[in-house]
Amino acid sequence: MVAAAWAIGQLRNSSPHAVSSLGHALKDDNNDARLKAAWALRQVRDSSALPNIREALTRETNTDVRRALIRALTNSGGDAAQTMAQLIDSRDPQLREAAVRSLVGRNAFGPWPWPSPRPRPWP
Repeated sequence: MVAAAWAIGQLRNSSPHAVSSLGHALKDDNNDARLKAAWALRQVRDSSALPNIREALTRETNTDVRRALIRALTNSGGDAAQTMAQLIDSRDPQLREAAVRSLVGRNAFGPWPWPSPRPRPWP
C-alpha cells in the first residue's frame, strides 16, 4: 500500500480510480500508508478527494499524518477554505498549529516530499 501511494503521488495520477484508492488508504491501520496516501493526494491536487481528506482529519491522531492531510487539503482546491477556518478554530493546539503552518509556507514541516522509497532515487 505504501509503495502504491508513493507511486501515484510521483506520477501525479488524478484518475478517479487512483484518487479513490488513496481515499481508502487513508483508512489503513499503518501510519506510513496513511502518510504516503495524504502526501500523494497533495501531489494529485484533485478536489474530488476533499471529502476523504476531511473525513480522515476527523479521526486521525498521528501528528505527521494530520500535517500531511492539512497540506493535501490546502492544495486540493474546491471549498477547502471553510475546512481550514474550522481547523484554525479547533480546540486541539496541534491541529491549529498544523493548519497555520500549512497556510504560512510550504517548507514549514521540513523536506517535502519525504525521501521514499529508501534510498531516495536521484535523477
